[in-house]
Formats: sequence, C-alpha cells, structure tokens
Amino acid sequence: MCNINNYIKIKYQKRRSFMVIGGIKAILFIVAVILVVGIIGAYSYHFIRRIVNLILKNKSSRYKKILSIILAVALVISLIALFGVWSVAVLYVLLFSIFVDIVYFIVCKVSGKKNKTCEVIYRSGIIPILIGVIMTSYGYYNMHRVVETDYTIYTDKNIRSEGYKIAFISDLHYGVNMDGKQLEKYCEDIEAQNPDIVILGGDIVDENTSRKGMYEAFDELSKIKSTYGTFYVYGNHDKATYARKPNFTEEELDNAIKDSGIKILADDSVTINDQITVTGRKDKSFRGDNLREPIDELIVNTQADSNKYNILVDHQPGDFDETDNAGYDVMLSGHTHAGQIWPGGLFIKTFIKDTLCYGHEKFNNLDIITSSGMAGWGIPVRTEENCEYIILDIKPE
Repeated sequence: MCNINNYIKIKYQKRRSFMVIGGIKAILFIVAVILVVGIIGAYSYHFIRRIVNLILKNKSSRYKKILSIILAVALVISLIALFGVWSVAVLYVLLFSIFVDIVYFIVCKVSGKKNKTCEVIYRSGIIPILIGVIMTSYGYYNMHRVVETDYTIYTDKNIRSEGYKIAFISDLHYGVNMDGKQLEKYCEDIEAQNPDIVILGGDIVDENTSRKGMYEAFDELSKIKSTYGTFYVYGNHDKATYARKPNFTEEELDNAIKDSGIKILADDSVTINDQITVTGRKDKSFRGDNLREPIDELIVNTQADSNKYNILVDHQPGDFDETDNAGYDVMLSGHTHAGQIWPGGLFIKTFIKDTLCYGHEKFNNLDIITSSGMAGWGIPVRTEENCEYIILDIKPE
C-alpha cells in the first residue's frame, strides 16, 4: 500500500512539475510574441513613413504620421490574420529593407555623398519589395518541387555483399505542398529505386491535415513495395499535439498506420536478416506517461548489439554523444526542415547546439543524416534547401 501511495505521489509531482514548466514556457512565449510584434510594428512604421513622405510631399507632417501609423497597424494585423505566403513576403520585404537601410547609411550618411536618384529609390522601398517578391515566389515554387537525395555509407560490419537500400521519408506534413495524385507519383519514384526498407521519420501528418487526408497519406505510403517492409516513427506533429480541436484522434491515427500494414516503432526495434536493427525512438516532445527510454537502456532492451549494423530513427536530431556511446551506427532524423525559410537554417546552426540542421555528418563512429523533409510546416514556402526524400545505400567495405 505504501509503495502504491509513493508511486501516486511521484506521478502527481511529475505531472505538477510539467504543468509548472509548461506555464512558464507559455508566459515566455507570449512575452516573446509581444516583443516581436512590437519590433515589427515599429519598423513597419519607419518603412511606410519613408514611402508616404516620398509620395505625399504636399501633405502635412501630422497627416503623414497618422496615415503611416494606420498602415503599419494594418500591415501587422494582416501578417497575423493572413498567416501564410503573404506573411513571408512582407517579412522578407522588411528584412531586406533593414539591409538597404544599412547600405544607405554607410554610403550616404558616412561618406557625406548624396545622389537624388539613389535617394528616391531608397525612399520608395522598391529594392526590398522586389527582393521580397522574388524570394517568396522562388520559395513557393521550391516548396512544390521534391527531389531525391542519395547517400552511401560503408561499414566494416558483416552485412550481405549487395548491402541494403533504405528509403527515408520525413516531414511530409501532408496537405502543405501536394495532394494524393502527387504523393502517389513520388511513391512510385521511390518504389522504382527498389528499397529494401522504407522508414517514415515522423510528421507525416500534422494539425492541419484533415481526417480524410490522414488516411489518404498512409494509404499511399503503404503502397511503396520494399523487401522488408515499412516502419514508422512518430514526430512532434503527427498526433496533432498543438491543435485545440484535432481533425483526428490518436487512436484513429494509430489504426490508420497499422491497418495500412506499416509497423510503428516507439522505443521498439526490428531485426533484419540478423544483420541490421532498425530502432525507432519516441519523440522527445512526448510527456507524462509517454516519456521515452534513456538511450543506453533502449539499445539493451531492443537487443541491438555491436555485431549488427544498428540504425536509430529519432525524429528530432540530437543527443549525438549518447547515441554514439550507445553503439548505434547511423541516426536518421528530420524535424528541422533545414530551416525552411531563410534565415531559419542560419539561426539553427548559430544558436541551437547538439543538432544537425541538414545533411550528413560523422560524429566519432556515428553517421548522422538529417533530412529537410518532403514538405514544410504551415506555410507553402521553402527558401532553405529542397523538399526531398532520401535513398540511403549501406554497403560493406
């Protein structure tokens, strides 16, 4: 009885601590949003006021000031209300306007030289507007173009002479950049590579995917023929964690995956030919009773050993030191979208430690591969890297 009470007490304390941490994070997020909106609003006023002063030279200063404030407020509201391609375009215009401001200050203010034509071009805002439109248009086109990315890894472990070919798909976020027919086409392209194993690395669906779309996505993906089957690892969006009213339940999602013949790996593994293990981790965003196992316990419980080639699939790239020490040979991840919208990738590389934003790197004995994903989250714009699926060849040395 005492043990049961202690268990309940510990469980209650953990849940309470998660609630406190969650509350603090929510407050910090709200404060951050207010600050960002305030900064965007202030600079929008500066940018618009410059254009208004150029166009309405004969109007009073008071009139131009009031008009600029109204337009700046309307612009900020539209960023939130029309969240999507429009938001990206406006933010790019404002971002490149800052660069133009810096160049203008250096050339005209510091040097003391002024050119009437340059002054008009600067005040009109035409340069950042053009760059913003071009960048956003390219990003929209790039989001709707999926490429194949190939990697080859050699191992000294005892695997068959022809090696193994793995198709890795992550971050489809179904509904952002393709419909059922387009997904069917890409699945046919993947199948044409004759993969031995298909791995779905999480965030195949998200909060914006309809219930019908969720079933459609897994139905199409399950049609990819492979030698040893298709395996699925959850991401942080699949279960519509961030939606107040999800379009589908966790049970419906689980059933859709399993009924399509796809095996879910959640701190679980599968062994192939007694040569390769594929282990899928629960996502690190999971909380409460769904916490994932420590990596050193996971490799023991899943019966991976040093004689086999051990593949770890973890939606969010990280914990490289622990993964390497545990004895895994390669880690497959997604999640980052390679930044998706510039300068997102630069931000990740600069400020987020113990992660790989994109590509293939070697960490001691561990090969790390992070995919940019087959789509992106929320906004159908990508100005960082390409949308992709990965074909990984593991070959004996």
